[in-house]
Amino acid sequence: MNNAVREAARLGRGATYLYLQTLLTILLTVLLFVVMIWKLTPQDFGAFAAVSVIYMLFQCLTSIGVHVGVVRFVAEHRARGESHLARAYASTAINIVLITIAVGLCTTLLLSHVIISFTRLYGYEYLLPPLLISLLFSTPMQLGYGLVQSLQDFSHLAVYRLTDQVLRKLIGISLLLLGYGIFGVLVGWIVGDGTAALLSILHAVRRLGYEATFSHIRALLAFSLPAYGARILTSFTIFLDRILLWLFIPAWMTAPLVRAEVGVYTVMATAAGFVIDLFSTPFFFAFYAGFAQEWGAAGLESVAGVFHYGSRYTLTVAIPAAILPTVIAPPAIASLLPSYSRGTAALVILMLAIAAAALLALSNSALYALGRSLDVLVATGIGVLCYFTTGALLIPNLLMNGAAIARFVGYVVSALAAALLLHRRRAFTLDGSGILRCLVAALAATVLTLAIVQATTALTFAGLVANLLVYGFVTLAGLLLYLVILSLIRFFRPEDAEFLQAYLPRRIAPFVIRVFRFLARQRK
Repeated sequence: MNNAVREAARLGRGATYLYLQTLLTILLTVLLFVVMIWKLTPQDFGAFAAVSVIYMLFQCLTSIGVHVGVVRFVAEHRARGESHLARAYASTAINIVLITIAVGLCTTLLLSHVIISFTRLYGYEYLLPPLLISLLFSTPMQLGYGLVQSLQDFSHLAVYRLTDQVLRKLIGISLLLLGYGIFGVLVGWIVGDGTAALLSILHAVRRLGYEATFSHIRALLAFSLPAYGARILTSFTIFLDRILLWLFIPAWMTAPLVRAEVGVYTVMATAAGFVIDLFSTPFFFAFYAGFAQEWGAAGLESVAGVFHYGSRYTLTVAIPAAILPTVIAPPAIASLLPSYSRGTAALVILMLAIAAAALLALSNSALYALGRSLDVLVATGIGVLCYFTTGALLIPNLLMNGAAIARFVGYVVSALAAALLLHRRRAFTLDGSGILRCLVAALAATVLTLAIVQATTALTFAGLVANLLVYGFVTLAGLLLYLVILSLIRFFRPEDAEFLQAYLPRRIAPFVIRVFRFLARQRK
């Protein structure tokens, strides 16, 4: 079997574990949000927003990117059989985080009165102690995830991440229902983050060992700080479209109209963000560690081979996920969320960014594995600059649709910049013919799905469950049409059967491969 195909399948399987974990996390988040809307006042929501920003800023400032850097060094040195170096880098990262956490907590405590005054948390001062406790675990949890990721124990990583989210959400929901308000949500944070941090770091220390050393701090920080800058920019882009709306929205719009415009767009951007995360975060977590291992064990050619096949199969999934919603989303929103129907165009534009986000995740993971974190920072910075410029030009005339286009442009430009920077190493290539066939199949399937959508809209379905079932059926029909068209335009190759054999569980693989051979018309 082709080693690159087998490795791509292994990493794809790891991404699947993380995909399922991310999907369950999104569902739990939606459930918590519904309970919060029911139980909290607008003033409580304002306080919660302030607490969330403090949490995110603290985690971002105290991690200084070592959770990204440690993945590369530990995976690379383990692949070379240099377990003592892997242990030294992991220990250095742990010791750095212990210091930054201590400094961060002391600073937060000393500035507590300033923080409360700036965020207007008057009357909510009782939230500060539980917030400080949750901050104690936030960055160690993030580092623990990075360490487990570097070991490529993807099933354990998915379990630890899911454990954190289940405890966070279920404890928060329970205490909200009992009347504890935001305090109950913070208790969920403490228990979830603390448990995940403990489990993940103990898992890594058991596998790697620990020593009190800072022996590789210079190399680790030299790589991690550019990654830290890229992460800050990426976090900023999550809210940049809303900021641009507030900055460049026309002066003739009254305050209620502005709030309504931003509110509708926020719902659409949040929904699209969840889906984009599904098709980017799991791939980054899995392929970054895998690429670093291949770089340490076999060198550039091996990384390039895994990247080629990884991009082929990732984009085979991401391209239809980006294009099919263009015909499914409008009638679905009109029937399920009629009050938000004017945000449909913005949602469709944002969903088109899925394929670019998937390519960006793969390209960034390869750049990180090769030690080129500065290139990731450059690609991210170029994308953010185009994002801001596009928003400033389009929002005054197109309003929320201009913000959506700006965010889409940011993803596309960042993905292209990262891919071009990666392509400077000539060994790295995308499967151009395969991507083109995926685009053709996705567009054809979308046109045929439009006919199915029009047929279903001619019928009347009463009730939420019935509508959800109808649109679920339409989505499945669109995906089936996509697979059939791929087979008709000769997308499938013999190595795809090898990929499926390595990717799927042994009990399922024979049946799926028989179906695949039927579609590919490659009978033995």
